Amino acid sequence: MNKKAKKRYRKKIRKYIVGTSLVILSTGMIVTIYSSTLEDKPFNEYKNETEMLDNDKNKDEPINEKQEEGISEEAYSDENTNENADETADVEPTLYYYEADKEERYLAYAERYPKLPYEEVVWQVNAGVDQPHYTGVTEITDTEEEIILVNKYHKLPLDFEPKELVPLSSGPLVTPATKEAYEQMVRDAKAEGYSIRGVSAYRSIAYQIDVYNRYLRQDPEEVVDTYSARPGFSEHHTGRTIDLDNIYRTMDEFEHTKEAKWVAENAYKYGFIVRYPKDHEDITGYIYEPWHITYVGIPIATEMKEQGIETLEEYWVKYVDHKKAEF
Repeated sequence: MNKKAKKRYRKKIRKYIVGTSLVILSTGMIVTIYSSTLEDKPFNEYKNETEMLDNDKNKDEPINEKQEEGISEEAYSDENTNENADETADVEPTLYYYEADKEERYLAYAERYPKLPYEEVVWQVNAGVDQPHYTGVTEITDTEEEIILVNKYHKLPLDFEPKELVPLSSGPLVTPATKEAYEQMVRDAKAEGYSIRGVSAYRSIAYQIDVYNRYLRQDPEEVVDTYSARPGFSEHHTGRTIDLDNIYRTMDEFEHTKEAKWVAENAYKYGFIVRYPKDHEDITGYIYEPWHITYVGIPIATEMKEQGIETLEEYWVKYVDHKKAEF
C-alpha cells in the first residue's frame, strides 16, 4: 500500500469504527452519535470496500490519486475538502477505547488476523496481546482495587502479600470477601446436588517459584508458560483465586463433571468468573482451566455476563482503562 493510499485509508477506517463518538457542533454543543453500518465486519472487508490495496503492476510506481480514481480535478478537490471537514468534526474516533498512538499496531495486528472485526483488533491490541508474553510488563501499584488484572503483562511486586487472608472451610487461604462469596456458592450448589471444593487458593511468591521450577524440570519453558504462571504473574498471589474440584474427581478431571457446568453457568451470581475460558488462550495466555475461578465482585461479574465479555483482559480495556461517556 503506497503512502498516500495508506494515509487516506486511515482516514476512512476511523470513520467506520463502531461505537460512540462525541461531536462538537459549531454552536459549541456536544452531542453523541452512533454508527453501526459496518458492525462486526472483518477488517479485510474494510480494505476491499475502500479499494486501498495496491495492484501488483503498480506497486512500485508513483500513483496519481486523481488518475487512479478517474475523477476530475474539481471533484478531487471537493472530495478532499469534505474529508478534511469530516476530520475536523470528529473530536475522537468513534470507538471510545481507540488510542491514536497505537494505530500502527492496530494495522499490523489486523494484517495478522484479517478476519478479525476492527473492534476486536482495537481492544486486543490495547490489552497488549499483539506483543510477546512478558514484554512491556507493568508492575501493579494499587493492589487494593476492586479488581486486579494480573497476567503476562501485569505483575505484582515481589514483596506483595494480601492485607488479610482467612481459611476456606476446605483449608486454602483467601481474602475475606472471596471466602464469603465462595462459601455461599458452595452452600447453594450443595442444595442443588452439586459438590464443589476449593483445593488451591493463595500462593506466596516464594511458593510459586518452587511450583514453576518444578514444572520446568518436566516440560520446556514455552509449554510450562501455557499452564503455570511465573512468580509475580500469578493470580493466586492475590488471594482472590480458587482452584476447584468436585471431591470425587481431581482438579484436572473437573472439566468433565456436572459441577464444572454448574460453575460456568452460575459463578457470576456470586461474583466469580472462570478466568481462563475455552478458546481464549490467545488472550489469557493460558490453556482452558474450568476449575480456576477469580473473585471480581457481583457487579463486575454480572456486567461481564450480560455483555458477553469472557476475559478480564477485555473488560479491563473497555471498563477500567477506558470509560464510556454517558450523557
